[in-house]
Amino acid sequence: MALSVVSTSATKKAESKKTTEGLPDHSFRTLLDDLATLVVNTVQLPSDKASITMATQPTALQSKAFRLLEVRLNESVPIFGPV
Repeated sequence: MALSVVSTSATKKAESKKTTEGLPDHSFRTLLDDLATLVVNTVQLPSDKASITMATQPTALQSKAFRLLEVRLNESVPIFGPV
């Protein structure tokens, strides 16, 4: 039976809890939790019929995850403009 050998990069990643790009190392569950912190808010004043929709600024990790998933926030999520 052959034993598996852990690579140097895998050992470094496990010790630092960071990717080679310096981003937090996540499991799928914790990545979803991190992505869930991106918030889209719609604001409307009682005296005004116009409203504006704004999103929080994505972190570097969120930006990379959405880029890899080919999700374009400005196109997929209505971030700016009237509702």
